[in-house]
Amino acid sequence: MFENAALGIVITDENGRFVRTNAAYERFLGYAKGELVGHSARRVTHPDHYPYDLQMFGEMTRGERDSYQVEKLYVRKDGSLNWGHLTASVVRPPRSDTMYFMGLVENIDEHKRISEQLDESRQRLEELKNRLQLYIDRAPLACIVWGADRIVRVWNPAAERMFGYTSAEAVGRNVYELTSSPE
Repeated sequence: MFENAALGIVITDENGRFVRTNAAYERFLGYAKGELVGHSARRVTHPDHYPYDLQMFGEMTRGERDSYQVEKLYVRKDGSLNWGHLTASVVRPPRSDTMYFMGLVENIDEHKRISEQLDESRQRLEELKNRLQLYIDRAPLACIVWGADRIVRVWNPAAERMFGYTSAEAVGRNVYELTSSPE
C-alpha cells in the first residue's frame, strides 16, 4: 500500500531526515527510488516555506500538536518548483522513545496554476469593468442598461440630466416608467 499509493508518502526521523519515501513522492520531486533517504526534508522545501514547517515540526516534537496541514512549494531535483498539500503527523511507536513523522503529499501544482490564472482573469475583468464604468459615466449621451425584464441596471449622469431621475432612483425600476412620457 505504501509503495502503490497515489499520494506521496514520506517518513522522517525526529531530526527531519527521510527514512522512507514512496514512488509517488519520488516522482513528484523527480528523484529516483531511495535517493532521498538520509537527506533532510529541508532539501525539498522552498526556503520561504521552511520556517513554517520548522515551527510546526517543533510543536509536534514537543507534543503541542499531533498534526498540521499546509500548502507549500517543493523544490524538485532539477530545481523547478511544485505546489503540494502536506498533511504531516507525528508517529510515536508504543514502548519506544523514538519518534517518527509521516507526511502525505498531494500534488496541487496544476490546481494552484489554474487558481492563479483565474485570479489574474478576475483582476483583468475588474479593471475592464472599472474602465467601462468610467466611459459610461463620462459619456455625453444618456447610457441606460437594462435586462430582458426591463429593469434598469445602469443609469449614467447624462441619463440623469435627460430624464431627471438620479441613478439611485432609476436603478431597479422599469426602464419604460422612467423614459416614456405622455408627450
